[in-house]
Amino acid sequence: MQKIKGFVFRDKFSPWLFLVLSLLAYGLFSSKIGYYMDDWYLIWFKHTFGAIDYIQYFKSDRPLMGYFFVVANFILGGAEKPLVWQLFGILTRWLVDVSLWQMLNTIWPGAKKQNLWVALLAVVFPGFTQQWIAVVYSFFFTCLAGFFFSITLMFKAIRTPRRFWLYYIGSILLMAYVIPASEFFVGLELIRVLILWFEFGAKNVKGWQRVKKTMALWFPFAVIYALFLVWRIFFFTSFNHSLGLSSVFSGGFVQIVTSNAARVYQAIVDAIINSWSNPFNLSNYPASGTVPYLILALVFLVLAALLIWQKNTLSQLNADPQNQLNTWQKQAPILAIFSLILAIIPFLSADLTVGYLYPNDRFLLAYMLGSCLLLVWIVEAVGKNEWKSIIIVSVLVSIAMGYQIANANQYKNLWSMQKTFLWQVYWRMPSIKEDTALIAYQLPDTEYWSGNALSSELDWTYSPSIQNRKTNYLFLLLNSGQKTLLPDILQANQPIQMNFRTYTFSGNTSQSIFVYYTTDGCMRVLDSKVTPPSSVMDNLAASNLNMEDPRIHDTLSGSGLTNLSLISTATSQKGTPPTDVLGSEPFHDWCYYFEKADLARQSQDYTQIVILFNQANQKGLSSKNGSEYYPFIEALARTGNWDDAAKLTLKWQPITSPALQNGMCSLWQELSKSYPKESTPAKVISSLNCTS
Repeated sequence: MQKIKGFVFRDKFSPWLFLVLSLLAYGLFSSKIGYYMDDWYLIWFKHTFGAIDYIQYFKSDRPLMGYFFVVANFILGGAEKPLVWQLFGILTRWLVDVSLWQMLNTIWPGAKKQNLWVALLAVVFPGFTQQWIAVVYSFFFTCLAGFFFSITLMFKAIRTPRRFWLYYIGSILLMAYVIPASEFFVGLELIRVLILWFEFGAKNVKGWQRVKKTMALWFPFAVIYALFLVWRIFFFTSFNHSLGLSSVFSGGFVQIVTSNAARVYQAIVDAIINSWSNPFNLSNYPASGTVPYLILALVFLVLAALLIWQKNTLSQLNADPQNQLNTWQKQAPILAIFSLILAIIPFLSADLTVGYLYPNDRFLLAYMLGSCLLLVWIVEAVGKNEWKSIIIVSVLVSIAMGYQIANANQYKNLWSMQKTFLWQVYWRMPSIKEDTALIAYQLPDTEYWSGNALSSELDWTYSPSIQNRKTNYLFLLLNSGQKTLLPDILQANQPIQMNFRTYTFSGNTSQSIFVYYTTDGCMRVLDSKVTPPSSVMDNLAASNLNMEDPRIHDTLSGSGLTNLSLISTATSQKGTPPTDVLGSEPFHDWCYYFEKADLARQSQDYTQIVILFNQANQKGLSSKNGSEYYPFIEALARTGNWDDAAKLTLKWQPITSPALQNGMCSLWQELSKSYPKESTPAKVISSLNCTS
């Protein structure tokens, strides 16, 4: 150890450095980040059926995964607040870094400096950007940490004969859970053989004796591995991760070799080059606000701190660099390359694409070890100067940390958008009849949503209980695989049947509500009679799209199926949004008054709409979307406020949007028919240059 200005620096300080970096990279916005994708229905499932039911829930997909969530929910006290799971996700990610660092120090005790660099890079590994889908990935983090710790225990067994069986059995048991449970790291497990080979080589075990010792130690792991593969390939059918071997081995021999070699090569390039160069792309960072300045300040602060700390401590870490580092320099690149090649096995066998961009970057978790280890080896081999290596590693760590903060900011904004949408759904539809399907073509940032996740939120809000595992609501996104649940959206009275793991939904296209949402407007319930889809065609750039384009075709078809009678304001059946998850009801902005006005329009309560309009005006609220004024224009006219209705319409002149032009004209032409003796509609129609 070395004492610097009153501080004592030890190797044991490193885990706390990892924790600080983890909190900076992933935790700054934890209180403003919620649930995404699978996290939604995992938490809803526990809320509805209880944590112990996770065992049955995952039986058809990853049978061992359910036990983790039973234990995790026990540890967290059944928490449903996103903040708890975000912090738990950071904790499990930190365990990965500590266990990796510990494993490397066990394999190469004379290369502690290099091992620390690898672990520092792993903390902020930019190839994986889904940290904030914390419920799901807390499981995979725990499995990866368990894998690294299993290797460590195996080494301790070899090097501590008096406790051999304690460590060895512990290593086997860990591997027996984490590899079959996650499947992500099935390929990575094979590096265990290479690590054992290194170990016995270091003990000067030669030739056939070295082979026998390596195979003898690996044998129990190999048996478990083989049994898992046999079960997975021949006996088990996965719900989400079926094998795709036919596509992997399709074509002639040369084609099979070249195509799969290309996939292996591209995955390695993504893990080594694209992942680490992407943080230097300025387009990945927010362009305005305070967050860019926060990121910049923290990058420089962390860079300075790392440089100072390493300058004063790293030279003391390696006990005998000249002798012991030779082993690391020879073995590290071999282990890194082998791990990078083998990591693709589970993804290649399932015909899944590995990439450095969302959503395929989730598979790069298995590449983290190889990527960081090879990068450190390259830095050392090229630089051959400790100070240069310190600078390069520190720059990479600090920049990657800033990149992860930018990703956290994106998830924060996504959560804000999701909450906005969900509250608007509730404002517009305070009560929905059971067995109803909500349908949308797609939603903003649709890759971060899923219909199953949104279905869970609907049931959480509108269903006080679930009977016989039959859910009461379904959310369908047509621009996804869910469209297969609708045999023909053009026709009414078509059955909708969804079977998901351990629960089901049964509905009908005639009992559906079509919704539309963009971030620059309010959520719409589209109905061909009350709120015609022409009110949103402008957002779809309808003038430049063929009517058979799915965005237009499916929107028109869906709006024709909407049944507004499924929506009511009945107090006795009013839904209750999960405020523990979404937070308290937000400030009543323009969209609140629009949704409530649209709801009142449904029941022709025009007096209430005018009251809402006046309340919005008193608060200075308005919209840049002219079609959101349709309910207010109609209500003002039908309550005798013709001048106000006309002024509210004509303020949008000149109307450059064909869709808004058609919508306004259609509205006033309908008013003209309803009030033939009133002169205002004719004047407005003339001013709008409406065609008959």
